[in-house]
Amino acid sequence: MVFIALRGATPVDDEGGFEASHEICTADIDHRHLRCAILQWTPSDGRYAVFPGSTVHHVSYVDAGIGTNLMMSGRFEYRRGVHRAGMPTEHDAFRQISDAPILRDEDGSGNHYAAAVRHYNPPNNLHAGWAMGVDHPLYGSAGCQVVAGFPQCPRRNGAPSVGSWKRFKQNAYAADQQVFPYILLTGRDALRAVRQGDRSPPRLLFGSVGDAVSRVQKALTDLGHYAGGIDGRLLTETHRAVLAYQEQVFRPYSDRPGAVDGIVGPITSEALGVGLDRVSAG
Repeated sequence: MVFIALRGATPVDDEGGFEASHEICTADIDHRHLRCAILQWTPSDGRYAVFPGSTVHHVSYVDAGIGTNLMMSGRFEYRRGVHRAGMPTEHDAFRQISDAPILRDEDGSGNHYAAAVRHYNPPNNLHAGWAMGVDHPLYGSAGCQVVAGFPQCPRRNGAPSVGSWKRFKQNAYAADQQVFPYILLTGRDALRAVRQGDRSPPRLLFGSVGDAVSRVQKALTDLGHYAGGIDGRLLTETHRAVLAYQEQVFRPYSDRPGAVDGIVGPITSEALGVGLDRVSAG
């Protein structure tokens, strides 16, 4: 089973059943409502279950002056484990076990894109969102990945899990695996893939592997941004080199956050002189 999160998307059917296809709508992130879709994919039979959730922090943490995280797109890993062990809200969930590129807001200002990217494991666990659903203007996340619903925990006097979270956890805990790949994309990524199919331009994200990554590493080496091995894996050192290149080439001409995103898409690859082909998620 693979987890796939789409930032800026909401499912039409969120009952947690596995189907060959689901309808998902793109949505604007507002940091108040659940505006992400989190999927469970079983590659062996090509089926998906989809759930409402969030991959971004809630604005209440910013209002309270609490530092928050924003995970950038990429491929990561989660393991079965306990979220907030020893606390009244502790519950069985999924713990992040891989480093990730994080936009860290240390002072609670909410201006993540003004901060430097940090590569570490906060961790941003995957857990129950303490939320009724997409129309409820509250959920619990300072950067963790969450699914709608409520968990079984001491704070709820041991009452059983309910909502989408109950079904999400049951599906995953029934799978014969402890570690789950987690791929974080955007709703527009999914829409582009559906509409354009093989014509959709490839993009290299944190965690991508393949010959195209090797060519990017070689180009970055020639430009003095990368000193690591040419191994075809876009992990921390290569990702830092991509960010440094984008800062040098694009940031002086744009103060918008999208200018430096750590993604090797059509514009960055064209600037590097590197052609992209199909890549593996690792």
